[in-house]
Amino acid sequence: MENVTKKRPIVRGRQFESNYSEDMSDFSRKTELEDGMSAAPGNFTTSDFRWSPWETVLWTILTALITFGALFLAFFFALVLKALQLGEATQDLSSDDYEQLMIDVALESAGFLTLVQFLVMIAMVLLLTRPKLGYNRGTMLAVRGKSLAAIAVWSVLAIVFTVIPSALLEAFVEVPYEDVSDWMWMLGPAWLGVILLVVMAPLGEELLFRGFLFGGLMQSRLGPLGAILVTSVLWSVIHIQYDWMIVGVIFVIGIVLGAVRWLSGSLWPPIVAHGVMNALAAAQFYGGFEAY
Repeated sequence: MENVTKKRPIVRGRQFESNYSEDMSDFSRKTELEDGMSAAPGNFTTSDFRWSPWETVLWTILTALITFGALFLAFFFALVLKALQLGEATQDLSSDDYEQLMIDVALESAGFLTLVQFLVMIAMVLLLTRPKLGYNRGTMLAVRGKSLAAIAVWSVLAIVFTVIPSALLEAFVEVPYEDVSDWMWMLGPAWLGVILLVVMAPLGEELLFRGFLFGGLMQSRLGPLGAILVTSVLWSVIHIQYDWMIVGVIFVIGIVLGAVRWLSGSLWPPIVAHGVMNALAAAQFYGGFEAY
């Protein structure tokens, strides 16, 4: 009896250690599986999200509205500064003169207004995905977890397949780039235009559309194909000031960037390709370089 009573705690201890070891092993495998799903293209764990798919869509729309609101406030600020510069001369202006003054201010401050637009857009995305809300920002926006080599390879592929649609179109028809040139001219000095086109536009637009919105739509029944299509359509809509042919090219490029975002599992290749595409446009406008 004495030997039996001495052995029982040992047996139970071994059983406990065995069960504990198996439980921890299962937990470790489950964690590794979830990490692998998070790292895979377009796959996320529920812990990466605090907004539902439609809340993500709603916040994207609100971000656009807030961006335009900030744009209006920046324009009003520029208009006030212009009025202060003119001083008492503004008292003798007619309604037509005031209208022309507003047009002049819009043209003169277009670069500043565009900078405000992209800064607000980026700030809103970062605010909506801040860690305090429980977000895994790196996974949600797909800006972490990939090697530089993988990003470089996918970036090259993205660049090639974004340049192809424009090159093919120009080979068969005359593309009306006048609208694009007029907009770039309004951005002001070349250094500011390059910063806005090559850095700010890719960061702002990709973070919002193929980062935040894409990640939210991926949770819905739309899946990856639906997310690619919807983000491409909405991205085209914000360029509606251009000729319909250019908007069509932008839509096709959006499909390519969305596909790369999904297949690579990273937002950096679309950002790089977007920046290179805009850099070619800037080189054509500011330096007379023929890209195609």
